[in-house]
Parts: sequence; structure tokens; C-alpha cells
Amino acid sequence: MQTVNESATINQSLNQSTNNPKNEPLGLPKGSIRAILAIIITGLVVPSSIAGMIILFVYNQYNGALGICSALLSILSGIVGFYFGHKTASNNIDTLKEAHTNTLNSKNEVIDLLKNRLV
Repeated sequence: MQTVNESATINQSLNQSTNNPKNEPLGLPKGSIRAILAIIITGLVVPSSIAGMIILFVYNQYNGALGICSALLSILSGIVGFYFGHKTASNNIDTLKEAHTNTLNSKNEVIDLLKNRLV
């Protein structure tokens, strides 16, 4: 059975290992590489797609231009959905950690009460 102190030690070591910039790629703060990649990809894909749509409109290829537009909107929808889904999952993890700690505290209190009755 895991005690509260063991649980706190495990949680503390997990937090230290994930918050330490030395453990992150290129020694940058957490999420920096993801942000850089998102900016690069967005900076390449969106302008080239818009240029493609303009070229298709100029040559009266409306279906192709609308296809590119719908693809961009689908990608945007996926990004927004992932962002809000990720935030919800992060909040749920924090709630589960708190519930786990509360459960361990309750178990330890019951164990202490039983030990006091046996003594």
C-alpha cells in the first residue's frame, strides 16, 4: 500500500522531471519546440494554400479553390478541437491527482484509527 509520503515523493519527482528545462529538447522551456514547429508549418502551409486558391480562381477552377478552402477550415477545426480537448484532459489529470491524494489520506487515517484501537 502506498502512503501519503510516498505519493508526495512520487508526485514531486514527476513534477521536477517534467518542469526541468534540461530535460526538454534543446534545453528550451516545455512546449517551445511544439510552438516553433506550429509557427513554421502554419507559415508555410497557409500562404501557399492561399496562393494556390488565388491561382485557381484566376484560371476559373472554382471547385479546386473551394476544395483548398474546405481543407484549411478542416485543419483549423482539428487544431481548435485538439487545443480544447487537451486543456480538458490536463484539468482532469489534476483532478485525478487530487482525488488520489485524498484517497491515500483517508486510507492512512483509517489505518491510524485501527492501530490506535489495537494498541
